[in-house]
Amino acid sequence: MKPDLFTAVMKTIGSTQDENIRTAIDSALDTLNEKANQNAEATINNALEAFSKAKSAHTENMLKLNDIDAAITRSEKERQNALNESAEAEQNW
Repeated sequence: MKPDLFTAVMKTIGSTQDENIRTAIDSALDTLNEKANQNAEATINNALEAFSKAKSAHTENMLKLNDIDAAITRSEKERQNALNESAEAEQNW
């Protein structure tokens, strides 16, 4: 049974009972809701931790990729300069 439905049923049942039973039902519902909130909080914290780790790994990989891209660009420029110098040297022969 879903927690919201369970809570609604228990409150409906409790509304027909005396004050002591209503208090006991409310206390039990508070305990259940507190546990559900703790479970949800733990799940969210685990998800945030996993996200943070994945984000850090992604950032690290992007930095490496940027370094590789810069090295490729630098290599292409050096190659083009070498080709230009070679062509110039052949003309000067």
